[in-house]
Amino acid sequence: MLRRTTPRNMATAGRISGTVIQALRYIGKARITPAHRQSLLRRLGATEKQQLLKDRHYAPGWMRPLLEEISGEDRPHA
Repeated sequence: MLRRTTPRNMATAGRISGTVIQALRYIGKARITPAHRQSLLRRLGATEKQQLLKDRHYAPGWMRPLLEEISGEDRPHA
């Protein structure tokens, strides 16, 4: 079955960043654990982390600091 979605959700389709964003959206803000973070840090390579950093603006606002953390972005968050 096909479901309606927004262009924003489709922008990262086919990329690892899209998979990560969809997985974190499914888990939900309140249920993301340090184990989830560590798993992503271990499993994603440098190139994938860079793509995740580039695509973070497609993610919901609550997710962006987490994606920056996983990607190794060291700037402070507002």
